[in-house]
Amino acid sequence: EERTKDTNYESSFYSQLENLKNDSRVFIFENTDDFIVKPSDIDLLRQNFSERLFLFPYGGHLGNALAPSHVELYLNVLAQ
Repeated sequence: EERTKDTNYESSFYSQLENLKNDSRVFIFENTDDFIVKPSDIDLLRQNFSERLFLFPYGGHLGNALAPSHVELYLNVLAQ
């Protein structure tokens, strides 16, 4: 069981948080109603990515990833 816990952590976002938050090329696009993300995860994202976090109220898990307005935003962010 301990090995499973270690593997779960090592393969998670949390294990890479320090590297990701310090890399200015990383931007986070997230929906607050994503069933995978807990409210505490949203708080963690806000604390660590602030201006590089794009938080949307609806869309679930990847539900609005291809919405034209979101695609335009993604492209604008990438062009910076």
